[in-house]
Amino acid sequence: MDELALGEVFEIARHSFTHPWSREMFENELLKNPFSEQILLRADGRIAGYLFMMTLFDECHIMDFAVHPEYRRKGIGKKIIFYLIERMKMKAVKKIFLEVRCSNFPAIDLYQKAGFVEIAVRKGYYADPKEDAMILQWKAPE
Repeated sequence: MDELALGEVFEIARHSFTHPWSREMFENELLKNPFSEQILLRADGRIAGYLFMMTLFDECHIMDFAVHPEYRRKGIGKKIIFYLIERMKMKAVKKIFLEVRCSNFPAIDLYQKAGFVEIAVRKGYYADPKEDAMILQWKAPE
């Protein structure tokens, strides 16, 4: 990922979260975490959405995922999630995990349509506003 793309990803995060990752956090994932992988989806010559994940053995954890506000509700998030699932199947990953705010109904709906199910709730996981996180899991068919 080049410097321009990193800047676009940071801007999407800034517009998507009350406490987004810092630019340094994105850089650390890119440069220092050997288990980190990214998916970028471009539209109209710019990044419309991104996903950062960490894959260890046969498990994947979605670390950060956002779609640019101008591209929401246009299938960008769905394309990214379904691409991730296909990519993980090819790598023999058996489980994908993520946390999502319990009030983020559009995201929960997307994840459920992709086959994720709730496995737990983390009380008070998010701050500002304080909110629980729903932990979701996708499992590869056996």
